[in-house]
Amino acid sequence: MHAWARERRRQEIIRLCHAGHELPTLFREMARLLRKAIPFDAACFHTLDPATLLETSHVVENLPIENPRAAELEYLYEDFNQFVALARAPRKSGILSQATGGAPERSRRYRELIRPFGLDGELRAAFVTDGSCWGSVGLLRRPATGDFTPAEAAFLHEVSGYLAQGLRTALLRAAAVDDVASEGPGLVLLDEQQRIEAITPAAERLLADLVDSSASRPRPQALPYVVYAVASRARLAGQPGGSEAMARARVRTKAGQWLVLHGSLTAAESLGRTAVIVELAQPVTIAPLIVQAYGLSERERQVLQYLLQGFSTKEIAAELYLSPYTVQEHFQAIFDKVGVRSRRELVGQVFFQHYQPRARAGAPPGPRGWFAAPAGAADSPSTDHACLAPGRP
Repeated sequence: MHAWARERRRQEIIRLCHAGHELPTLFREMARLLRKAIPFDAACFHTLDPATLLETSHVVENLPIENPRAAELEYLYEDFNQFVALARAPRKSGILSQATGGAPERSRRYRELIRPFGLDGELRAAFVTDGSCWGSVGLLRRPATGDFTPAEAAFLHEVSGYLAQGLRTALLRAAAVDDVASEGPGLVLLDEQQRIEAITPAAERLLADLVDSSASRPRPQALPYVVYAVASRARLAGQPGGSEAMARARVRTKAGQWLVLHGSLTAAESLGRTAVIVELAQPVTIAPLIVQAYGLSERERQVLQYLLQGFSTKEIAAELYLSPYTVQEHFQAIFDKVGVRSRRELVGQVFFQHYQPRARAGAPPGPRGWFAAPAGAADSPSTDHACLAPGRP
């Protein structure tokens, strides 16, 4: 791909991530634009819970919609270029043939999933922004198409942060439109002249607490200046050759908390209405339901979250200012409460009990990465442990 074509594809992806699409449309457009830059024969896009890096939804192209073995291979076994590893690596993308030293058959995923589908090359990426991973993708090619190249992997790494922000905005916007929880995000819609077209009660509550909420308003019905600034950045980013910076700002409230504002265009209107999502900045944390299900203490919750994100014992000890021995003691307490014997069993148990049933029941991912209101019978954890059968490499 020539340099001018590469830059054009990159700008298209940046504009897509400001376009304000809902999640299904965003995934479809991601696939369309990525295929123009990185041709592929099959793909699977995911949303991930940034607290655990476990899958909350997926969209596939030219692959089975439901494939339980794919989840087992991702969470029950060690393998090359797993998403949890890519999310923490300096480079967020990886080619399987390179990771295996030119011998992809070393990968269990290749032997049991990729090759049986008549595919060969694999390129994966984790979508990370501000240190949190919101999604991932696996791109696949048939043998006749040829393997992925380092240049293609570099391009996917380069745009992965924008794709992460696009996913994050889509999740926030869906929750803001619903406006179901007082602590949830709020939404402000502005017309072409930056006039207020609509504002949710949550947005009104959050913006009313800004430090500059009175001084920055030229008239009583106006919004704080930062809302207009974020909306303007979104409009600029949506234009060809516009700003590459994400339309986002952090503002301190009177209570000493922080609000984060995300701007996007409304779908299919490059220079029209803009949306500004307002949320209270909160740390990414594991869902309370999981903590309650296993009766974990607060410290055990912290250790579990780092463990699920792939941190080593030494790294967890450094993050929590504990000794490695104390961390190991917490590991054992968690294993006993969850009923497992190893890290891999723990990851599988959490996914197959708490994530897979909700995803299968159609519960959409929520603004924090965990699921929104449960759908169908996904309210209670599954007790099906068949997928945790022994047989590790």
